[in-house]
Amino acid sequence: MPDEYYITNTVQLTSDEQTDIQHLLKESALFDGYIYDCFIENELICHDNFPCFYQLYSFDHRLICFISLFFDQTELFIYGITHPGYRRQRCFSRLLETVFRSLDKSHAPTVNIFFPINTKARCQALTHYTRSGRICYEYSEYLMKKNLNAPISSMKSGNRKSFLLDLEYEEQASGCEYSLWAKDLYVGGCLIEHLSETEAMIYQFGIVDNEQGKGYGTSGLILICQDLKEKGYSAVSLQVTGKNKKARRLYTDCGFKIKDEIQYFILNKL
Repeated sequence: MPDEYYITNTVQLTSDEQTDIQHLLKESALFDGYIYDCFIENELICHDNFPCFYQLYSFDHRLICFISLFFDQTELFIYGITHPGYRRQRCFSRLLETVFRSLDKSHAPTVNIFFPINTKARCQALTHYTRSGRICYEYSEYLMKKNLNAPISSMKSGNRKSFLLDLEYEEQASGCEYSLWAKDLYVGGCLIEHLSETEAMIYQFGIVDNEQGKGYGTSGLILICQDLKEKGYSAVSLQVTGKNKKARRLYTDCGFKIKDEIQYFILNKL
């Protein structure tokens, strides 16, 4: 631990604080060969005026550790990073203790506390907490990607129900949406984010409960991929939790391959 340091927390990051965090992320990425995920968007993280950003600075005002919190109803996700030059000095642990004290004082309704870790990252703090029994592995989330230029035969597209579905595409201010229809019956759909001129991202793909098990999932996903290809995209991505084995099998059958894995570790309340 540095001899002299100070800790700050805030509800809203200033432009200078955001710059400090970006520098920390960049230096860590160059050292580790991996780009870290840390939420720093004020409008995304703030929760009932609770301080969701925590910084530990050295005596010369250099940011050496950062933690951000993301609340999802009663679940809390903690993201953090320590400068490579200050690791194994309990910087992260000391900052995390400050986070826990803030949570205790606020009585925030957190049932589960998760630490998302990308498997490509070398996280020494994670190893320490796992060995201590403080956290344990809970589940994984996968980023899957489909090459739209691959032959359509690589998809299991033999289901005749693909010919019974109609696909509608709608652009809205809040985003783009596909909807799937069997005649006049809405059976499912998804949201679309355009990541670049050549790649799109699928969110919240699903079939309504009463219409599941009829082949609409495979057929609908094939139609969506075909339409994205016709719109000029060469790749499409999506995320799926490891708990949803049925969805993973569907995406794999339709030509999606795992490109990245985020492991979620849950805090053991000792």
